[in-house]
Amino acid sequence: MTALPMSYVPPPENKMVRFLADPEFVARLEGVVRLWKAHAKARKENEKAVDASYFIRTTLNKVFDAEFAEYGGLLPKNEEAWQAIEASIAAGVSKNSKNTKK
Repeated sequence: MTALPMSYVPPPENKMVRFLADPEFVARLEGVVRLWKAHAKARKENEKAVDASYFIRTTLNKVFDAEFAEYGGLLPKNEEAWQAIEASIAAGVSKNSKNTKK
């Protein structure tokens, strides 16, 4: 398992996000949070700051960095930028589809 950095700083601005999740997803989320709390406690860090929100923020930041690295590393600021990324993805998929059919 790749260790994610432990940093327990709350986000500067909070916005509630809700989504539906099946019981298995919730159990997995709670399991990872419990493991991360144990790591924090073992490091003598603030395990109370580790919760589902912290886990989701930390994980999403890592995924975001990996996914958007190919497109400048930033979230597109306007529709034109999104369309350019979407066109690039479509062209790559189309090219890969043609190569696999040969």
